[in-house]
Amino acid sequence: MRACDFSRKKEESHMMAEDQPFRMLFETFGRTPIAHAESVNRQAHEQLVRWLDVPTSQDGGCILLRAPRAGYGKTHLLSRVRHSFHSTHETILMRASRGYRIDAATVLEDILRHLLEDQPGHLGLTRMDVLARRTMASALVPLVESGEVPCENKQAAIDALRGDPQGTFDFHNPRAVTAQWAKESFSALSERLLPHLARACDLPGREIGFWLQALFHYCSAELDDHRRHQVMEDKVCANAAGESGMMNRLEGLLALMTLGKRVVLIADDLEGFSSDRGEALNLATLIMALRQTVPRLDVLISLNQDVWDEVFVPCLSDGLADRLSERLIELHPLSEADMVALLDSRAPGWGSNILAHLDRNKTGTHARGLIREAAKAWERVHFEDLQPEKSANETFVAPVVQQIRQIPTADTKPEPQPGSALDLRRAQAHQPQPADVQVEEGTPLPFMVESVDAGARPQLAASESTAAEEPPIEERLASLDPEDQAKVETLLEQFRKKFGHGHS
Repeated sequence: MRACDFSRKKEESHMMAEDQPFRMLFETFGRTPIAHAESVNRQAHEQLVRWLDVPTSQDGGCILLRAPRAGYGKTHLLSRVRHSFHSTHETILMRASRGYRIDAATVLEDILRHLLEDQPGHLGLTRMDVLARRTMASALVPLVESGEVPCENKQAAIDALRGDPQGTFDFHNPRAVTAQWAKESFSALSERLLPHLARACDLPGREIGFWLQALFHYCSAELDDHRRHQVMEDKVCANAAGESGMMNRLEGLLALMTLGKRVVLIADDLEGFSSDRGEALNLATLIMALRQTVPRLDVLISLNQDVWDEVFVPCLSDGLADRLSERLIELHPLSEADMVALLDSRAPGWGSNILAHLDRNKTGTHARGLIREAAKAWERVHFEDLQPEKSANETFVAPVVQQIRQIPTADTKPEPQPGSALDLRRAQAHQPQPADVQVEEGTPLPFMVESVDAGARPQLAASESTAAEEPPIEERLASLDPEDQAKVETLLEQFRKKFGHGHS
């Protein structure tokens, strides 16, 4: 290995050691995964995409994503799905309050949090702004088509409402004529919009009317007025008494959202429900009620087999269990190729090497177990494979030092050592010591050193000790670094004191 190559390798090793690729064991929903192996859970991902990639008008369903145990990559898979549909779907995580409760109030809070975030690709607008403009535009189309709202160019107006609802209802643009007209006459206009929206949502006009008013006041307020977020949240909670009131609010909002986009509610990380089967039943009934009221809604439940068997199944009727699992996806153990691909995704090119150093009994066949063991082995595997090649100095000095240390003293009687003389000469000739030389006991060899009496020194055959075959030790020392020269000279001096000055 050239010096520059080794320096670069060493630098890369140091950087990779500091940035441990297997440090992160747990994914967080919504964040883009730090690494991904395409083959891992491929079938599950493809099936999820087929079920979710459907027209807005098509009914949704309930999908149960189940794994044999924790660590199979459920959250990683869900994050990939969310990323795949970020521009066409609203994917919202239903967070469990205190780890084991999901109800109408918590889901409504999660949806509001999602909608009040900035909308990607729409500078200064939130998802709530986009929803409000899209809702009013879709409700106005039937009025223009029927002539209830007259306009000079009916078809152009319809095309603008359908094709550019954001620009058409831009209340902050004085040149957006439709938006300014709607803002000035909203009280009268809302009475005409409401029946069409209620009919499209198949819900009573009371809750749809509430959301129409709330959305209009929100999106017509100044964009830099951050109080509008708090005003919206206060309106939602006002006059929504109890669970039934929150449920009505939730159903109305979801119905409006599904008019223009696919909406996916996701329940993940449900281990906390193991402490309360009653809450598992409440979650199941909530999901079934929402699916019945908002048929275009998709709900995705992600859990482990033990939670399903021990918590949900005992408290669910057969009908509820069947509805929750109407679309079932099972995750499977990792294959050998999957393991290599998963390791390669975090440490490119190292997958097979690292896997060979892992204890399969500890890794198991799930992603988290594999990554956990890889994290433990990373430092050892990584730096063993990047050890620098020995320099010429190290090749000469190390064997000489080792041989000198093993030279018998006057008080010892060495046993016959096969190959000792040859090994010493090879070290002095800068040759690597062969690792595969095996000598059977009692087999005489030409270079074998005979046993000697105490005080005697090993003798070399004349053909092997001729000085003409190699340069004197002084010349060879001249090529070493000063520090290495000093070490070898010290050792040689000790050698001469014990065995005489004839040996060099």
